[in-house]
Amino acid sequence: MAFDLPDDIRQFVDEIIDSFVVWDLAICFAKKPDGTGTVNEIAEMTGRSVKDVAGCLQKLSSFGLVKAHKTETEPVFEFDRTSPRSRAFQSFLNYNQFQENRLRILSHLLQKGVR
Repeated sequence: MAFDLPDDIRQFVDEIIDSFVVWDLAICFAKKPDGTGTVNEIAEMTGRSVKDVAGCLQKLSSFGLVKAHKTETEPVFEFDRTSPRSRAFQSFLNYNQFQENRLRILSHLLQKGVR
């Protein structure tokens, strides 16, 4: 049984969300008050490995959703509110606020074979 996603959400999910780690990172950026963190901080917050988080942050950076600021010790990542995809990202985050919608996304991702 397929759960229909709105077209804009389906497009964002199909283009950006290729793993559950990427999905976790998207939610992490939405929930973190200042929206920033190092790879280690984000890995700790999401319960994911540093290696997985670093790779997914690179992916989100390549899509222009996340940008890194260099510091003396390590880069700090934040959501790029000026990104052309920021509106689609915000729609995705808003859609995630309801459990029923998260289940729809989960069903879609599982049908695609995402792990």
